[in-house]
This record gives sequence, C-alpha cells and structure tokens, in this order.
Amino acid sequence: MFSCASVVGRVSFTKGQRVVLRRLATYGGVAALSLVAAAWVLKLRHADLHVPFTYRGDALFYEMEVKTVAESNSIFTLPRLGAPGVLNLHDFPPQFDSLHLLVLKVMSVFSRDWAFLVNLYFILGFPAVALSALAVLRHFGISAPTAATVSVLYAFLPSRLMKGQGHLFLDTFFQVPLALLVALWICGDGPPFIRRELKRWSWLELRSPRSAGALVICAVVATSGLYYAYFSSWLILVAGVFGSRHQRSPRNLVAALLVVGVIWSVVAMEATPTTIYRARHGENVEVAQRLPGEAEVFGMRIAQLLLPIEGHRLNVLRRLKDRYNETAPLHGESSLTSLGLVGAAGFLLLIGLQLVPRGLVSNQLPAALGTLNLSAVLLGTIGGFGSLFALLVSPVIRTYCRLNVFIAFISLFAFALAFDRFMRFLRFPGSRIRWTASLLVLAIGLYDEASIYAVPAYDEVKADYSSDARLIHQVEDLVPAEAMIFQLPFQSFPDAPSVQLVESYDLVRPYLHSRSLRWSFGSMRGREGEAWHRDVSALPTADMLHTIKSAGFAGVLIDRFGYSDQAAAIERDIGTALGALPLVSANQRLSFFKLAR
Repeated sequence: MFSCASVVGRVSFTKGQRVVLRRLATYGGVAALSLVAAAWVLKLRHADLHVPFTYRGDALFYEMEVKTVAESNSIFTLPRLGAPGVLNLHDFPPQFDSLHLLVLKVMSVFSRDWAFLVNLYFILGFPAVALSALAVLRHFGISAPTAATVSVLYAFLPSRLMKGQGHLFLDTFFQVPLALLVALWICGDGPPFIRRELKRWSWLELRSPRSAGALVICAVVATSGLYYAYFSSWLILVAGVFGSRHQRSPRNLVAALLVVGVIWSVVAMEATPTTIYRARHGENVEVAQRLPGEAEVFGMRIAQLLLPIEGHRLNVLRRLKDRYNETAPLHGESSLTSLGLVGAAGFLLLIGLQLVPRGLVSNQLPAALGTLNLSAVLLGTIGGFGSLFALLVSPVIRTYCRLNVFIAFISLFAFALAFDRFMRFLRFPGSRIRWTASLLVLAIGLYDEASIYAVPAYDEVKADYSSDARLIHQVEDLVPAEAMIFQLPFQSFPDAPSVQLVESYDLVRPYLHSRSLRWSFGSMRGREGEAWHRDVSALPTADMLHTIKSAGFAGVLIDRFGYSDQAAAIERDIGTALGALPLVSANQRLSFFKLAR
C-alpha cells in the first residue's frame, strides 16, 4: 500500500537534512499539540468562533481596539465613539501593544469580523507561546521531549486560561521566554553588543548573530506591552550584575545597560504621538492615575504561586484553595497566578538552590535561573521592591502579580534541567521511553493547570451577544447611516466604576455590533466632551431630550442594568414625552427610543 512513510523510507537524507527534519517535526508537533490541547481544555467543539469567548469587562476594551484596527488605519482616534465628538485614546494610549495590533491588522486582511479575529488570536497564542519557549529551551540544550512538554505547559498557564480574553494582549506572552533568553546571554561569557576585549574605541559589537538577535528581541519586548518592557528590564539588569560578578568583568553589566537602553528607546519612540498630543492639549490628570498603595493591592504572593488554581479538577485541591480564599484578603488577579504542579516543583527547586553554597553548584545556568527567579519574587511580592518603586519613582506599573509569567518560565526551565538530568541518571535507552515519560508529565501537568473555570460560558455569551446584535441591527434599519445614538446611563471612560450592574466597558457593546452608527459612550474622562455628556444625562427628561435632539442625536439607547428600577421610571418619562414605546432587546436588557426629526 502506498504511504508517505514508504516514500520517506526510500529517500536518502544527509545527516544535516535529518537534523533539520527532526527540528521541524519537533516544532510542528509542539504547535499541533498546543492546538489539540486548546481544543480539549477550552472545549472548542462547543464554541462559535464568530462570537467572542468573553463579552464583558476588560475584554470589551480589547475587542473595541480590534474592531477599530480591522476597520480603519487608526489606533488613536475612534470617530464612532464619543458622539457628538470623537474618542481620542492619547490619554489612555494603546500604542504600547503595537506589535499585537500590527499582527491583528495583518490578519484583518483576510477577515474583518472582530470576534473571529479575537478568538483566532487567542487560540493561536497557545502555539505562539509554546514555540517561543521551545526555541529558548532547545537553545540551551534541553532535550526535545522535555522541552516540548515544558513548552506546552507554559502556554497553558492557569493565569492565561482563567483570564481568557480578559487580558488578550497581556496573556499572549510569547516575548517572555525571548526576554529571558537575552537575560541568560548576559549572565554568561558572551553577552550581546560587547566584544570580549574592552578596548577604548572598539568595544561595541553589533554585527554578531547574538547582538542582532538581541536587537530584534528588544524591539519585540518594547512593542508588546509596557509591563513586559519594565519587568524584562529589571531581570536584565539583575543578569548584568550576576554576569559581571561571575565573569569578573564589567562587560555583562555594560551589555545589560545597553539592552535596557534599547528597550526604552523603542518605548520612547512609541510614546512620541502621545507626548506631542499632551504637549498641545495638556496633561489629563483624571485618567490612568495610579496610587503607590495599589502595588500592594495587586502585588504577588508566594502562596498563590504554589497553591492549586481555583476550581481545580481534584476536589481535595479545590477545597484547599477555597480554604485559603476564605481568610486571605486581596484575592484579585493574584489568585490566578498559580504555577501549576510542575512549575511549583521547579520554583521550589530554585529556592532550594539559593540555600546551597555557591561552590556546590558547578553549572552556572541553574545559578543564573535561581538568581533571576529570586529577583522576580523580590520585585513582585507584596511589600517588595515593586512597592518601593511605586512609592519613590512611579506607580504607573501596579499589578506586580503579572510577574508570574516570568517566574513560571524560569521555574519550568529549572524543572526541565532537573528532569533531563534525572533521565540521564536512569540511563533509559533510546528516545521512545523519554518521550513517553515526558508526555506523561505533560498529561499530569495539563490536567492540573486546566481549571473547571477555564471553559468559557459559550451558550450564555452567545445569547447576550446575539440579543445585542439583533437590536442594534434593528436600530440601524430605523435611523439613517452615521446617525448618533445617545446612551444611558452616563458612564465615564476608561476604567470607570460600575453603574449599578453596568460594568466598566459594557456600554461599548453597541459599537461592536454596529456598522455605521455613532455612539455617545466613550468621551474621555477629564476632557471637555465628558463633562457635556455627564451634564446632559443629569437633566430632567424633557430638557435632556431637547438638548440631545438639538445636538443631532437620532435616538436614545438605555441599558436597563444601570438603574435600580431596571429603567422603568426613565423609560416611562421618555415614552410619555415621545408618545412611543421602546424597542426592547430579546434578553430585556436594552431598550431604544427613536427621536422624531
């Protein structure tokens, strides 16, 4: 019988070709395994890829960005929000996620369905993170079976599964292994950018493969999230101190300073449009203002790293986490930072190495990993150096528990080193047994990391999504294209507290479904437009209707969840003034009144 295997068996390959084929098979296998694991963990057979997995909270902000990028060439100006003005995001700048937005812009060439793009980007994040981790682990000689296992486990960290699309860009952390690759280069005897011999006029080296790679990685880190630029810089500086101490040379620290300088030079270039805007229009002191104490509220906890994830599949571990949560304050995002069983084992191993005398650790790589791990803990933990930085320098970075993705990779790296050494100690013959043992670890690790809460509520989300979509399409049939719709209740933008049951970005939902309408929600807090919307919303109903009609609005959309009486009173007043009944969504949440021209 004809088969691919029979053809391959008759083909003769050189040694180099066989090496390349094995590499392709490993990387292709990890990518495929990541997608299969995602389908299993997320139960994708129940998903509709044209409906977002998450339709609330911060996910709506990212979905707003993706829709805007897919339909226009601007990431700063959203002309269909903030009516009668426009929403300008310079006070809440999106450009520090520019790499993510660029990739999504390219993807939008094939589809402008924002929900499909968001879902696809989230799903493809699993192989992207896994392949990045695999490349770094293989670079340092981790065996293919172990590297493949650890890479997939890293892509399925509980924090990514639990937050889902809530932090779409933050939890697509393919840049983290690459940043740690540069940090480990700096720890060793061949740091990028610096020649081995420091001479007065020829110490800089930019043409070597390592230097070129470091430049690319710096650009990737700087353009894929401000948090990651900051955390990476901390670890790279620590690596410079570590490397200079171990190599007895200033080269490593100089290299670290250069790398950090490149990262923040790129960040500064990204910030240029916002800097120019604020110079012209003034600083907006009401948006994204953080307090130093927030670093304590959103700090990291070692206990949360080591405890099982909430909703663990094993009852005994789920009850353990529940017992902790009953008395521990300040759950928040830190409760999602579990490293998983395998990651926790690596973390404890690295902590143990810090207690061993330096002379007993002959290999510099574990020592470097231990130092980076400890420095990440000291920066991120509640009351740590992050809290001091927030107090003494800047509180802009506040959610230090997000260091868990750095700690997780370092810990899994340590586990991989130990597992490979254990397998060599047992002297198992051939690779088949190693692959079997590694896949067993992978199965245990995935089962441990995949909380019962990781599966999106597909049916519930689809019902709300479809209800909103049907009503907004009906509204579009009732009013002219480009008509303005006034939204109630008033809610400021961005990062606003809930109004009754209306959460921070719930009022952006109508925009997500509309093709041509303009919406009042989205006036930037602290700017002139926001004050107008707030004042008009507070007017008596008759005055409010007269004002918005004079401003050119064609209708009023009410989110009933924003009122303690489900908007019964204001709907009665508007209905009486207009002599009409509202159009109501299928789920009874939204109501619409058309204003007579």
